[in-house]
This record gives sequence, C-alpha cells and structure tokens, in this order.
Amino acid sequence: MENLIPNDISRCNDYKCPTKFCCARFKQLYIDRKNGNTVWTSDFEGRKKTGLCEYFLNVDVVDS
Repeated sequence: MENLIPNDISRCNDYKCPTKFCCARFKQLYIDRKNGNTVWTSDFEGRKKTGLCEYFLNVDVVDS
C-alpha cells in the first residue's frame, strides 16, 4: 500500500473520531500496521471536537 503522509507526521489512533475514515492521519496508521511498520501515534481527541479537529488531514488533498 502507498503511504498517504510522510513518516515524520504523527498518526492518530482515535478510533471513535467521526472523521477518521477521511483523515490521512488515521488511515496511514492502518497502512503502517498492515505493512508491519511501527510508528508513533497520538490521540488528537477528535471525538471530543465539533467539526474537524485542528490536526485533520484530508485524504484527498494530502500530497505524498
């Protein structure tokens, strides 16, 4: 699988976030795990925010 974001950008592990399916930070974590890569993750607490969290990266506009 192709990477969505570079390795120096933190991944998000907030599986309860309502925007996780279109956020590159969350989707990249799945790709990393599938490829056997160990990466640092953060819980940006998107589930507690109204609208997009300030760490959201849209999958469609992220340039790898």
